[in-house]
Amino acid sequence: MRILNGRVLAMKRLGKIILAAVAAVMALYGCAKENLTEKTPSSDGSGFHLTFTAEKADDDVITRAAISAEDNTVINWSENDAISVFDGDGVNCKFTLKEGAESPTGKFEGKVTKLADSYTVLYPYQEAATIDAVTGEIKVVSLKGEQTAVKGSFDSEAALMAAKSSDGSTISFRNVVGYVKIVCGFDCSGLTFSDNRNVYEMAGSMDIALSGGSGVPSATVTTDGCREVSLKGNIEAGAEYYIALLPGTLDKGFSLIFNGADGKQYNRSTTKSLTIKHGVVTNLGTSGKDNVELVTPYITFLADEKQTFTFNKGTNANINVDLFEYSVNGGAWSKFTLTEDGASNDITFGGEYGILRLRGKSPNGTSDGNNSFSSYNVQFANPEVKVRCNGDIRTLIDYEDYGMVSTKDARFSWLFKNAAALVSAPELPMTELATKCYYDMFSGSSIENAPELPATVLPDDCYSYMFDMCKQLTYSPDLKATTVGQNAYKCMFQSCKALKKAPEILAREFTGSQNCYQMFAWCSALEEGPSALYVETLMPECYRLMFQNCSSLKKAPVIKAVKIDSGNSHCLSMFSKCTSLETVQDVLFAEETALFPNICELMFKGCTSLKKAPALPSMNLNTECYKGMFTGCTSLTEVPESLPATTLYESCYENMFYGCTNLQKAPKLQAETLANSCYYYMFYGCSSLTEVWLNAVKNIDKGLPCTFNDCPSKGVTVHIRKDRDCKDIVSLLGQPHWNYVDIETGELITEF
Repeated sequence: MRILNGRVLAMKRLGKIILAAVAAVMALYGCAKENLTEKTPSSDGSGFHLTFTAEKADDDVITRAAISAEDNTVINWSENDAISVFDGDGVNCKFTLKEGAESPTGKFEGKVTKLADSYTVLYPYQEAATIDAVTGEIKVVSLKGEQTAVKGSFDSEAALMAAKSSDGSTISFRNVVGYVKIVCGFDCSGLTFSDNRNVYEMAGSMDIALSGGSGVPSATVTTDGCREVSLKGNIEAGAEYYIALLPGTLDKGFSLIFNGADGKQYNRSTTKSLTIKHGVVTNLGTSGKDNVELVTPYITFLADEKQTFTFNKGTNANINVDLFEYSVNGGAWSKFTLTEDGASNDITFGGEYGILRLRGKSPNGTSDGNNSFSSYNVQFANPEVKVRCNGDIRTLIDYEDYGMVSTKDARFSWLFKNAAALVSAPELPMTELATKCYYDMFSGSSIENAPELPATVLPDDCYSYMFDMCKQLTYSPDLKATTVGQNAYKCMFQSCKALKKAPEILAREFTGSQNCYQMFAWCSALEEGPSALYVETLMPECYRLMFQNCSSLKKAPVIKAVKIDSGNSHCLSMFSKCTSLETVQDVLFAEETALFPNICELMFKGCTSLKKAPALPSMNLNTECYKGMFTGCTSLTEVPESLPATTLYESCYENMFYGCTNLQKAPKLQAETLANSCYYYMFYGCSSLTEVWLNAVKNIDKGLPCTFNDCPSKGVTVHIRKDRDCKDIVSLLGQPHWNYVDIETGELITEF
């Protein structure tokens, strides 16, 4: 639906629309079979086609919204309009506009599965909506907290109307919502309308009750209640825009935040009570530069009920608390005082006490600046009363010049650590970061969404443990950094058990070590990892334990590395115990890639769903490089055809396929000269093994013992070199009943 000429007015009610049944609506359940053709049954017998005509009522009960008595607004149907019609079985049937676009009268067509004496109708159509067969309530109806700005009108998806027929033949829509009209005196990219008390739920998921014969609607928010509603999109200066809101009273007034086209925010606020009524448009007048104030996005804390804020001083911290101030419910700014144990005075906010704001003049953020992690830590007394935080973190550095302030020495490590009540984070727009700047910042909190992280160069430890144990976290933005320092992502999302999708990691360069160490470890709900890991040169331990125990992860990211820096354990246990992992990259490291100690040790240990291993063409091995790589991969049936390296190192293949109970054919082992324990327990417990290929000639006594322990005692074919003493191999393998054949000809060797 849309408003012709884009005009609506204050304190007049929106027009009522009548849906008159053109075909079959008056039919009763007891109609004779021969009369069913009048209801236009579908050809497949699955229901009845109906047509409704929509038109405005011309009565005195509810007048149309109007600029004046002489200039009435006309409400027109739009081409894509659709309505929900609940039929005799309570099925939500979609009826779409077929005639009457750009007209106040339109025809809607659709199909019901069962005829009824009367129908309950919802505008606009919502697929998820249901109806209660006993109470007649329309359930799971959504009013958006983020609406689209439409010049001269409202977001049609937010223009909720509902009705029920009183006589089985006509339906009169009545508004579920009311509206506020806003005119901005300057261009904006969006605006937000909010309740000063933060208690009025003006949007969300709701149930709609229709009382009386005419079906007067009343809505009750059930979940996802919004205490602010925003308009998104370009808002032109001087034009009229409308926001749809549920009826209610803002007894402490409202605030309007305008996102100016100049990149600044502006606020207009009043403490005067405002009541939103069904079908009424309340004109909020024009907001220009003369009646708004520039907004400083202080760190702001909001709670629905009474809550207590404490600023705790970290161990041995030398930071001066006088560098920070607070304000409650828009009151005067006050300095903190400290108790003997270093805690600030308790500050009450939330509910009737209002919002808490925090600002500062601290070049080092909430740290003492000596790189010691000593900093102030925010705590809330009642973990059950949830706290939402917003604002720009830079206002703690310099609230007067936060947009231009230097951030190179600012650190906020531990700031919200174990703040269990915290459910949202402030903005972190800094692009110039200090070492350890966000270390452990939100660990153990209840935040649901990670803030944007725009920095492209990450110093050492900057994001370490940042969201560790944030068990409610469901979203994280892509990580845009191209250069990542030592420990920068270490344990960043460790144990975020609600996170289902990992952010993309765009880094092209690592420095130091442990860059992504345990980054997503124990993220048990993680189903989708990054599509690829783009770094070309791996640093020591950079991917160690990165996805350990991500038991829902099905596909591993592609590793783009072509070079490996000296050190060890680069990919150790990277996907260990990813029990749902099914797909890995086709080739892991190129033939010419030089491996380092423990680089792939236990990399896929316990990946019980993995069926195919990647190709391993590298010719340059190192100590324990593939040790335990596929241990416990009980579904593994397809392995590389060959392990081509001819120069081996101590324990390089030790335990590699330990416990792969479905593996039948071992890869060809090309090396002639073995190293200490190079094949030690390599195929231990491979109980389905049927074929082995060994090219070993020298030092077999060092490399072969225990290689095939607990494998089948019979039925295995072993390809070996005929030019050596086969008895030694039989003795070392401990498998006298296997079939030993010539590696060249395939002929059975019988001389032993």
